[in-house]
Amino acid sequence: MKNKSIELSIIGTYELIKAAIILKMGAVSQNAMSIPAASWFYGVPLLIMPFIIILGATFKNEKFDSCLFLIPIFKILSVISFAGFTVANIKTIILELRTGNFLPFANLIFLMLFLIIDVIIGVVIYIEEGRKCK
Repeated sequence: MKNKSIELSIIGTYELIKAAIILKMGAVSQNAMSIPAASWFYGVPLLIMPFIIILGATFKNEKFDSCLFLIPIFKILSVISFAGFTVANIKTIILELRTGNFLPFANLIFLMLFLIIDVIIGVVIYIEEGRKCK
């Protein structure tokens, strides 16, 4: 990355916006239930970690800069969790589509956009971190 702090700032802003949107989507989908699933509470710290690492690296903190290699790992976990979410909810999404409710499907497509961006960020950081090791 030629201008690392600007690129990391953009990625950090994306991570923060993504976390806020996903947390808001979860809050909306949990309204019908009295208690959100335990997986929701365990997943939130993993959703925030890339932002924290990127924020630290943006401000030239060497401890955080050396943790940038974790970002591709988080992105791989993001792909796995998206696949799990899709498999767990595909029947509900299809049933909702049949009844004319397109919101769950639209949410899935919206989350897929995040997935594509996450994969791109993971690959770029993986390549850049690999260059540092040479």
